[in-house]
Amino acid sequence: MFCRSLNIGSAAIRLATWSLWSHVALVRGADVIEASARGGVRLTDVSELRERYRESPIIGVAGLDGDSAWDYALSQLGKPYDFPGLLGLTPFRNWSDDSAWHCSELVGACLIRGGVFSGNWKKQNRVTPQDIWQRITYS
Repeated sequence: MFCRSLNIGSAAIRLATWSLWSHVALVRGADVIEASARGGVRLTDVSELRERYRESPIIGVAGLDGDSAWDYALSQLGKPYDFPGLLGLTPFRNWSDDSAWHCSELVGACLIRGGVFSGNWKKQNRVTPQDIWQRITYS
């Protein structure tokens, strides 16, 4: 699920990352797993995200092993939010380090576990919603 709203935080993230989207989350049925500044990695529901974000399309991912991706996301529940990674303040950080997550790091790691991306698809120190959007929609 890709998300954006009109609030200043959403606009700042989109501007800083050259992205159409400010947030991305995993969806299974009505359940959502997201990494949020409001509580780290957490389980919520689609209706809660739709209330927070003006635009929030759910995009299916061809070839995804949904069980593997979802199980990995479940194993990350309760992990903290990755504020330094979000800001790109740690230039040599491995974005897929599972000690803390921001939204696109978590989704990117889950897509690797789900067999959609190879483990080395993103060499930079961060991954953004736009990186995932481009990889899914232009592959």
